[in-house]
Amino acid sequence: MLLGQLAERRTSLRLRLIYQGDSLASVPVNCPNGGRSTVGAALEAVHPTLADPACAWGFDPIFGCATLLHCETAPGLLPLVRELEAGGVEVEGAWPLGTVLNLVPEDWPENGALTVAAVAAGRALEFRHRPDGTRDLRSAQGEAAAEMLAATVQEAFEREDAAFYVVALDPAARALAAQAGKLERPGRTDLGWPDLVRAAATLSRRQPNQLLPAREPVALVRAVEAVAVATLVAAFLLCFVVGRDYRRQVAATELRHAETVALRAEVAELRGRAAEAAELKEKIREAKRGRGASARLLESVARAMPAEVVVTRLKTDRSGFVVEGRVVGSAPAERSWRAWLDPLRVAALPWRLEQVGGPPQGGFVLQGVWL
Repeated sequence: MLLGQLAERRTSLRLRLIYQGDSLASVPVNCPNGGRSTVGAALEAVHPTLADPACAWGFDPIFGCATLLHCETAPGLLPLVRELEAGGVEVEGAWPLGTVLNLVPEDWPENGALTVAAVAAGRALEFRHRPDGTRDLRSAQGEAAAEMLAATVQEAFEREDAAFYVVALDPAARALAAQAGKLERPGRTDLGWPDLVRAAATLSRRQPNQLLPAREPVALVRAVEAVAVATLVAAFLLCFVVGRDYRRQVAATELRHAETVALRAEVAELRGRAAEAAELKEKIREAKRGRGASARLLESVARAMPAEVVVTRLKTDRSGFVVEGRVVGSAPAERSWRAWLDPLRVAALPWRLEQVGGPPQGGFVLQGVWL
């Protein structure tokens, strides 16, 4: 289709591609701060197509060891470039649509928060840039695209801290942009193909978001060929070491996290066991204290008991005790009654009598609590 559109041009053709093939994935990743070789060596274990020379890839500028990686999951761009060049078209470079959308706004908000949506032919692609520098890219087709855009427009209506831009690339998209333009908020909805072309013209072919491998003039390649061999070996080794160290660092971080989670669980379990042990020890001390006090109470009650008094029931629990009895025959003398009870009311004892009266004529009840 491109060759057909350009067939009438008689001069030499130089073309820049804004490429968003179905096999091109754009994902936010963490990576070491380095060039294409370093990033490729660090990420190829997770994204194996980075090591496939048939697949194109690139990445946006790195901020805080994070970037937006653009990589094909199957060959598409390089065969397209070969066919174009065979038809007499020189391809200067190819960039993902998300990278171009990043450059469309000329009036960025001060906090750096913006969303740029490109819409055409039932497809939508959204580029988001947050105040902390993180970026992500979302795409959808058909009804899913309409739902994604509706959610984005609703979010734009509800929030005032992020600018919203719509790049409409067909009549249906321009109708949608007109609806979104009614929102009174930062951003623009009157953008289109000219704005994409303007943004694409500012891209440098030497930036890492360029999807095509770098090309050097033949003369320059021959001039530095001897030095390049040694440099290539050194660079490969350096990238291998950096990538290996980065993967080891990631693995060590994940291991430390797993160990931390396990240790926290173990500490929580040990603390629970310590609490249970302390509670059990306290119960044992209370039980021992209760048994010792009960035995001492029994001895004290039996000591100096008047002959006329018979104890019929002695009940103890954790809070106190009850002594029940009766008098056989005549009531004991006041002196005998006091001689029996006074030793039970000594302050040094581990209990306190709550109910004490004079000598009974029949039954009696003594109540007390443990101290």
